[in-house]
Amino acid sequence: MAQMALEAALQEFPASLERSERWRAVARRVGRPLNDCVSRYQELRQVQLFPLLLCSLVFAASPFAAAAPLKVFMLNLRLLRLRLRLRLRLRLRLLLQQPWRGSC
Repeated sequence: MAQMALEAALQEFPASLERSERWRAVARRVGRPLNDCVSRYQELRQVQLFPLLLCSLVFAASPFAAAAPLKVFMLNLRLLRLRLRLRLRLRLRLLLQQPWRGSC
């Protein structure tokens, strides 16, 4: 329930607002402490950004990055992203099922 309220509040109060004002409004709307809302948002954001970070690190660390044909690299990247997406869906599902840490 609090997860849906957080998502709705984040859409209601755009990022164009001043940062502290936005997060205070989000916390009031959700009915949770400000720190809990921010930490939950950061956890969810990390789960979303992880595949992009990992793909860029894999490419940069590859010894064949400069010599490998682009089509082969893109195919491997697609396969890696598909595997990561499946794993992250499971992690996100488990994360969303966990109760929020902190005071109620």
